[in-house]
Amino acid sequence: MRNGFFCAAALCLLAACSRPEGAGFELSGDINGLQAGDTLLLASISLPNWQEGKSDTIVVEREGVFSAFIPAAESGLFLLKYKTKEGQEPLNCMGGSDIFARPGDRIHLSGDLKYLGALPRRGGVYDNETISRYDSMAVEDGRTRIDIFDKIMAYRRLEQPDSVQKYGNLYNSYYSPEAFVALRDSIAQQMDDNEYSACLYASYKLFDATYEQLAERLSRFTPEVRGSRFGRVLDEQLKVLDRIAVGHKLPDFMLTDVDGKEVSLSDYRGKYVLLYHWGLCPGTFYVDPTIQALYGRYHEKGFEVLGLMAYDMSRYFDGEREKTEPFKSLLAHPWRTVRADAEPNRFIKDELFLSGVPILMLVGPDGTTLVRGYSAAGAEVEKVLAERLQ
Repeated sequence: MRNGFFCAAALCLLAACSRPEGAGFELSGDINGLQAGDTLLLASISLPNWQEGKSDTIVVEREGVFSAFIPAAESGLFLLKYKTKEGQEPLNCMGGSDIFARPGDRIHLSGDLKYLGALPRRGGVYDNETISRYDSMAVEDGRTRIDIFDKIMAYRRLEQPDSVQKYGNLYNSYYSPEAFVALRDSIAQQMDDNEYSACLYASYKLFDATYEQLAERLSRFTPEVRGSRFGRVLDEQLKVLDRIAVGHKLPDFMLTDVDGKEVSLSDYRGKYVLLYHWGLCPGTFYVDPTIQALYGRYHEKGFEVLGLMAYDMSRYFDGEREKTEPFKSLLAHPWRTVRADAEPNRFIKDELFLSGVPILMLVGPDGTTLVRGYSAAGAEVEKVLAERLQ
C-alpha cells in the first residue's frame, strides 16, 4: 500500500509530498471509475446527528487515483462524496464513505466508484484486527444495499414499475446481518481505550441508549478517551438524555410548519401528542400505517400528531413513485408537518435528540414524556392511548 500511496500522492492536487504545515492526516485512494477533473468532497461530520460541516475539496488529476493532506487538529469523522467534472453529484443510497481519522494517520481507500459508500479502508484504526473485521462486514453490508438500490434505479429508467416496486420493497425491508450489528455493538461497548469505540457509540448506540446506560458506558472509558472529541460528545449527550427522559417534562418550543405557520408544543397542552420524526427508511414504512390508524381511532378523543420530517423529501418522489405504496401514505398525513432540517427549526434536532428515523415521542397533556423510542415504540404508544383514551 505504501508504494501505491506515494505514487498517488505524486499525481494529485493536494499531494502528501507538499503537504501544508500543521496537524492533519493523509487520505488516498485507488478507485476505478474516477476521471481526471472529477471532484471529491470530504465533509467533517458532527455527531450524533450526522450534520455535515466544513468540506475539503480534492480535485482528481489522474484517472483512478487521488491523494490529499487534510488539516485536522484532533480525531474526526468525515464523509467522502463524489462529483463529476460537470459538477453533478450522482443520486445514491449511501451518501459517501465515512472515514474515522486521527492526526498523523494515513488512510487509504480502494475499489470501484459504484461502491463509494462501501469501500474498504486501511490505515489508522482500520489496521486494528477487530476493527478491520468489522470494516469488511460493513463493506459487504453497504454493497448489498447499493446493489438493490441500483436495480431500483435501473428499472425506473426502463419504466418497469412492477420491478421498481419489487426491489423498492426489498430495499425498505432490508436489515443489516445480525453478526455485523453484534460486532459493531461489541466494539462500541467494550473497547474502553480506543476513541473509535466512542465514535461508534455516538454514531449508533446513542439512538436508543438511556441516561443510565450512557452514564455507565462513560464510566468505563479511559480518561484519555473520555477527554477526546467523541468522549466530549457523549458527555454532552448525557445532559440531553436526562432532559428528554420518560417521566420528565419537555420545555416548550416553537417551530414553523411546511405551510409557514408557527406551531408550538404548548399548542397541544391538554392533549396527547405524538412527536413523529420520520424519513425514508424501513422503520418508517413499518410504523407509519400504525400511527395513521391510531390517529384515526383516537384523534377525536384528544390525540394529535406533529410530524417532524427529517429532510426535504421532494427529490425522492416523482409521478410514478407517488402512485405506489408505501410512498402514497407518506404524502397523505392528516396532521401538521414540520421540516426538522429547515430554518428556523434546526435547533429541535439537538433539543430532542432527533438522530435517526423514525423516532416516536408521546407527550402527555401536561407536557411529560410518556414514551420515547424507535419504530418498536409504536406498540407502547398504542398501549398508553388504549388505556387513557377510552
